Amino acid sequence: MKKKICFMAILFAFVMQSVSVWAATQSVSPVYLYYKHTPKLDGNPKPSKSPANYSLSLSVSYNAESQQLVMQDSSSEVYTYYILNENEEVVSQGMLDFSSTDNQTVNLWAYLSGTYTLVIVHDGYTFCGTFDID
Repeated sequence: MKKKICFMAILFAFVMQSVSVWAATQSVSPVYLYYKHTPKLDGNPKPSKSPANYSLSLSVSYNAESQQLVMQDSSSEVYTYYILNENEEVVSQGMLDFSSTDNQTVNLWAYLSGTYTLVIVHDGYTFCGTFDID
C-alpha cells in the first residue's frame, strides 16, 4: 500500500511538472522572417526566399505572457527594425546592437490587439515577419 501511495505521489509530481513546462512554452511563438525584394516597377514588393549566399543569424520569437519580442543573435551584428501595424504604419523603430549581448527584447505592452509586421533591415537586405497580439 505504501508503495502505491509513493508511486502515485511521484507520478502526480511528474504530471504537474510536465503541465507547468508545457504551459510556459505555450506563450512563446516564433516569428518567421522571410526575405522581401525591393519594390518592382509597379511598386509592389514581392516576398521570396532569401538571396543566395546570404543568411540571417537573427532569430525572433514573441512572448505573449511578457508581451515582448525576444531576439537572439550570436554574430555581433547591428540591425535596424521597424514594427508596422495592420495599416502598414510604423508604430515603433530602433536599432538592435548585438555587439555586447546575444539577446535583445522589444516591449509591446502598449500595443493594441492585432497583427503586426516586424521589418528587419541588415546590409541592404530587408526581412519581414508577422506576429499577433491578443
